[in-house]
Amino acid sequence: MSNVAVKTEFRQVRDFGEVFGVSFEFIRQNFKPLCTGVLYIGGPFLLVGSAVLTLMLVRTVSLVPGEGTGFDAVAFGVTYFVNILSLLAGAVMITSVVNGYIKLYMESPEAKPQIGVNELWRQVRQDFWWVAGRLFLLSVLAFVYFGLLIGMGVAVFASGSSVGLKVAFGFIYVFGLIAAGMYFYVYGFCIFPTQSYFERTSLGGSFSRVPYLVKGHWWQTFGVAFIGSIIQSVVASILYLPFYFILIFAGLFSIQSGGTPNTSLLTVAGVGMSVGLTLGYGMSFIINFVLMAVQYYNLLEGKESTGLLNKIESLGTVPTAAKTDFYDEEEKY
Repeated sequence: MSNVAVKTEFRQVRDFGEVFGVSFEFIRQNFKPLCTGVLYIGGPFLLVGSAVLTLMLVRTVSLVPGEGTGFDAVAFGVTYFVNILSLLAGAVMITSVVNGYIKLYMESPEAKPQIGVNELWRQVRQDFWWVAGRLFLLSVLAFVYFGLLIGMGVAVFASGSSVGLKVAFGFIYVFGLIAAGMYFYVYGFCIFPTQSYFERTSLGGSFSRVPYLVKGHWWQTFGVAFIGSIIQSVVASILYLPFYFILIFAGLFSIQSGGTPNTSLLTVAGVGMSVGLTLGYGMSFIINFVLMAVQYYNLLEGKESTGLLNKIESLGTVPTAAKTDFYDEEEKY
């Protein structure tokens, strides 16, 4: 049996199990370049964000009574802004890295594409503002939508309505929040970023395209996304374990004479743990992005058969190398 890796064909209709099988096979074959891209391109932003957050917490809340530096509102605000900005930039970078890698992989004519960090970085630079704009707008819409739902619930429960009416509304309200969360999860945070990236449609075009693609396959898409998030959480938890043990041992060995902890050792351990957890969690997002890309092309192929049409159009065409060999053979005679 041959051990030669077969290039993954994304434009193909697949059932529920095949989506997972193809996704994890793609990750297995491209694990090293994908992780390298995430660490080299998205990692620095995540590192800054997590390190700044940990240092901010250590400085603001001292572990030893009486040794705190006090609360500085200006420093806290600046540090918090840098932390949020770094983490958001890291999230955009990771999204761009994984989707950009898949794009370059699909466009490569090679059976086993070799995509380096420099090539991937050029693609990420082209995509950064597009991805950032879409993710920012999506976050704002989700915030406004859920804010309105929560505000409506607070208004009803704060009113003078009867207890029975409030209980009935409470059940409807809870199911409404669950349904709204599932709706945003599938349409917004799963398919919308992937469709928007690979099709480069306008905002209005994406809002119409996503429901069109998902129609008839809503539960399959939800299942892929939901199980993918569980797998991602399990992988991230496994990556967390070593850092939890490090922090526990650091706490035990930091106890000085008199029972007071060594805050310097705990600070180093806390920063190291925060950095490690953030990088591990960022790398675990590779699973979700690859799953969503495979599911997106599964939906696209089921609706429009773009991959099949491309194969039909390519039938009968003779590669340039083959033509050259043919004429070379004729010249021998």
